[in-house]
Amino acid sequence: MKNAAELFLIALAIQIAAACVIPLVRKTAKASAAAHMILIMGLVCGLAVSVSSLLSLQMPLGFTFIPGKISSLLRFDSLGLFFLAVIQLVAIPTCIYSYSYFGHYREGEKPVKSTLIFFIALLVSTQMIAVSDHAILFLVFWEAMSTTAYLGMIFDNEKKDVQSGSFYYLIISHVAMYLLFVFFILMHHQCGSWHFSDFHVSPDAGPVFIVLFMLAFVAFGIKAGFMPFHFWLPRAHPIAPTVLSAFLSGVIIKWGSTGFCAPSSS
Repeated sequence: MKNAAELFLIALAIQIAAACVIPLVRKTAKASAAAHMILIMGLVCGLAVSVSSLLSLQMPLGFTFIPGKISSLLRFDSLGLFFLAVIQLVAIPTCIYSYSYFGHYREGEKPVKSTLIFFIALLVSTQMIAVSDHAILFLVFWEAMSTTAYLGMIFDNEKKDVQSGSFYYLIISHVAMYLLFVFFILMHHQCGSWHFSDFHVSPDAGPVFIVLFMLAFVAFGIKAGFMPFHFWLPRAHPIAPTVLSAFLSGVIIKWGSTGFCAPSSS
């Protein structure tokens, strides 16, 4: 699936270019229009790659510019491609709506430009999580996803409930992050590798298996917000901008359940 990896990274580069355009254009309205147009184009290209690869269709182009060591950090199996396609399918209409949503704030004092950059970074990091095959890379983009979501939440930072709710989300997200950090260190100690494709721990491992299960259950359970780890959801989602809240509900909290599948799908 090397061609798929290269085409996906090209689509991702287009999305990153959308964030780079924002500070280069002085007027907020023009910057928003240009960024949204480029971002949607990158997402559509990425979706075409994901769906065609998932359906095992012939890739239209092929490139060989990715070194082997970099390509080994990514994997494009059926599970990763499925969640990648879901992310892009949700992101496209969300981006279309965000253009009109932020249109009400373009002439005011709200940090529209910075929020758009955080939103794009959130989309990019979330897509990278779906195709990461290395624990360290996974953690880097997991942290990027959590941090950019927090930075997007504080759009209305003059409100006290936004300040408290976003801070509460940041703390809870990092609790899950630290649990995942311990989880992957133990997995590396057991398997001798950081790659998900090498992660294999059976119940025969004894207490280590129970510890790993509990770490994963709590960490991903917090992110998914399922009972009894749902206590943070009522404080975080209502205070986020509507665009961000839609993506948080539609994609981000689903990564909790995805986390149970990703390391074991190999």
